[in-house]
Amino acid sequence: MELTFSMRILLISYFFPPDKSVGGFRASSFTKYFIDKDIKVDLLTSNPTAGSKEVKEMYNIDNVFIAKRPKLREWGYKTKILALLELLKLDSLFFFPDVYFPWIKRGIKVGNFALKKNHYDAILTTAPPFSTFFIGYKLSQFFGIPLILDYRDPWNDQPFNKIPWKFIENRHKKWERKIASSAELIVTVGEKCAQMIATSAKLDPMRIKIIQNGFFIERELSSIPEKSSNTFVFGYFGNMYLLRRKCFEAFLGGLALFIREHQLSPEEVNIVYAGGTSRKMINRILKKTGTSFYFKDLGLLTREETYKQIQKSHVSLLFIPEKVEYALPTKIFDYMSNYTHVFIIGNEGEASNLCKEVEQKFSISPCDEESIKKKLEELYLQWKQGKLEYGCNTNLLKKFERKNLAHKYAEIIKEGIRKKD
Repeated sequence: MELTFSMRILLISYFFPPDKSVGGFRASSFTKYFIDKDIKVDLLTSNPTAGSKEVKEMYNIDNVFIAKRPKLREWGYKTKILALLELLKLDSLFFFPDVYFPWIKRGIKVGNFALKKNHYDAILTTAPPFSTFFIGYKLSQFFGIPLILDYRDPWNDQPFNKIPWKFIENRHKKWERKIASSAELIVTVGEKCAQMIATSAKLDPMRIKIIQNGFFIERELSSIPEKSSNTFVFGYFGNMYLLRRKCFEAFLGGLALFIREHQLSPEEVNIVYAGGTSRKMINRILKKTGTSFYFKDLGLLTREETYKQIQKSHVSLLFIPEKVEYALPTKIFDYMSNYTHVFIIGNEGEASNLCKEVEQKFSISPCDEESIKKKLEELYLQWKQGKLEYGCNTNLLKKFERKNLAHKYAEIIKEGIRKKD
């Protein structure tokens, strides 16, 4: 007997499944857990592997529609043309709304097929890339189906998307306002992000609902691992995006000052790193700051190996550059669920607010070497005296488990979308 659901949604997500890109984590929580709240989700995505039997079973998807991803981005980086255009700030001149724009036509074509084949009560599209918003908007207008916009990042007025051309910036904002004004429901990941979207799209901030990014509970959170009593260990896990590299350099500069002043050896203090960031870039900064002997490169690790390394670290680093205080890096949940002390380099924002909400033990310092050095002295002294505190309130943290957030999201959709007879 075929199950029936109160609602059926077409989800448009360029990234899927999550093991291929972190951009797929949020989308996968929709497909996996909306079903618990009587909402069935079909998927329109770009990755052919998302249509495999294993992926469909793992993420509770009946129908997967594939609009094959364009080769433009891959080709552009292989030939170094795209990297050059980005360096010269010319990419926004040629690609609108982003380098994924060829996917709009493909997505609309495949979406048309899906909507003619099945009845849907809403279209949910998650971005970036913001090309997905165009697909959702066009399909919503043509078929008269409510549109839900899910912002994982702001579209405009954010430092990751600097547009030097005023007429192109106006074009972006014009389209954002047009698409956002047509949406039945708008959801994003945090209060500061909602404020930026409201300003850019000229919306009432009260229209925008908040569903944070979260984490998947993969094991018990209550374990308290042993930490080294001989070496004070800092850890950073994940890729180092361009804006965060300034914070990384400031941290290493502050670390160098701290080490020199207290004449510490690599056996007394070190920093471990695991991620895919260019080692040439890292080595340049290490050489510049004179911290190479204190740096341990762990390479690329599995998730379980990463968790173990976080647990071994006394202090886990989180870089929040200026103007990115709205962002909540997903690695903070890895830190919180693995019994460490979080050290935020940057300003108060979503990350520090989350730490306070779940009672995570954390410290924060402005992104300058002298302030970082002073904070390192405090942390080191606390550790030497056995007074450095770790971990969070795991019961409060469970609120941010993706299953719980997805259930909350589903209830917002049910309340916000009036199903047509």
